[in-house]
Amino acid sequence: MTARYSPRIRARSSATASGWGRGAGRTVRFLALLSIRQSIRTTRSRVRPLAGKILRRVRSLVLRTARGRSMVDAAEATFHRYRGTVVEVDGILLKMDRRLSNLMVNMLRRNEHAVQERALVLAALEPDDVVMELGGGIGHTSTRFAKAIGSERVFTFEANPELAPLMHENFRLNGVRPTAEFCMLGREEGRAAFFVHRDFWASSSEPEDGSRRIEVPVHRIADRIRSINPSFLVVDIEGGEREVFDGLDFGNIRKLMLEVHEHELGAAETARILDIIAAAGFILDRQIDSCRLFRRRMMQTADRARDEAAPCL
Repeated sequence: MTARYSPRIRARSSATASGWGRGAGRTVRFLALLSIRQSIRTTRSRVRPLAGKILRRVRSLVLRTARGRSMVDAAEATFHRYRGTVVEVDGILLKMDRRLSNLMVNMLRRNEHAVQERALVLAALEPDDVVMELGGGIGHTSTRFAKAIGSERVFTFEANPELAPLMHENFRLNGVRPTAEFCMLGREEGRAAFFVHRDFWASSSEPEDGSRRIEVPVHRIADRIRSINPSFLVVDIEGGEREVFDGLDFGNIRKLMLEVHEHELGAAETARILDIIAAAGFILDRQIDSCRLFRRRMMQTADRARDEAAPCL
């Protein structure tokens, strides 16, 4: 006997079959999509490390050439929104080039370089001063001193000879010509190790992470003080203070700006250097963070001048 279905039953059966078909289709599509996503993730996980290695290798090869370094620096400077090769920093023109790290470029552009040192020295600077600066860097501070009292009254010393072209270019841009000498100053003539850092202010006679060792000439600081006869000594030499102040004859120096690097020297050595300065008749006038301005007691310098002027018996 053949089974018979009413039209209502046939319609319900057809709808149920159609629903199952649609559900199965959605399931198949979902599983296919899941499989594709998993394949993409697997591919990415395999490609990313390889791509990273390739990029690092390419960057390493590029950095081996001077032009490559220049291109990378230019790209990175653009990333940091640095525009142009010369920037004006509080009235001073400074050239930016591959000798400067991105950190230094940004510090200079934001006028954050040697802020405390400049504030102390410029406030105490007088028209008849003769400045002797140890740690000239790129000529930023010596340019400001020269603009204030004249180039013939400013003498700057920088141990890193690689900064010479940049310093002289900054002098040219600002129309000043301080006397610059590229050497270390110490008790005796000779040569010494100097450690050059990408951030020029971190270069020092003491090794640092990321620094590169070079050899530089050392001249007697006593000879330079005798020939220059400075009234104002500015010292920012990243831990090289012991070579400068040990047995130093301060001559006619009346003012001293010292950036104290206790993290380089240690507390005991820092205290010893400050004792040498105090014994020479200097008293603390002002301090901003690690920068200290000392003034010499006038009686001390007056007595010295009288002794020098007295005829020999």
